[in-house]
Amino acid sequence: MPTFVLVMATAVFGLLLLLDLGMLLMSPMMFDAPGSEAAIYPWLIVGSLLLYPLLALVGLILAWIAYGRSDHRRAFVMLTLPLAGVAMVAGAFVLLELVCSGNFACK
Repeated sequence: MPTFVLVMATAVFGLLLLLDLGMLLMSPMMFDAPGSEAAIYPWLIVGSLLLYPLLALVGLILAWIAYGRSDHRRAFVMLTLPLAGVAMVAGAFVLLELVCSGNFACK
């Protein structure tokens, strides 16, 4: 795995981390609608937003450590951790849209 891939993945996941933190800052507004605090989908979104920074940081740190040890396959596998976090956030929003038509107060 070339160094370029790891550097680009670090840059992309780092920028997504900043975006995630901005979304977390605004996430309490999802619970403004009456009944939305009892709905599961806003909580799934908040939970996935909280989990992404952990997955991104752990995945990138372990990928760099594996790359430093010349274990390129393990470095590539570790880069899938931040991708799993991105998939969880996107999946939570897709579920909200499909099941509740974007309504945060859906049961």
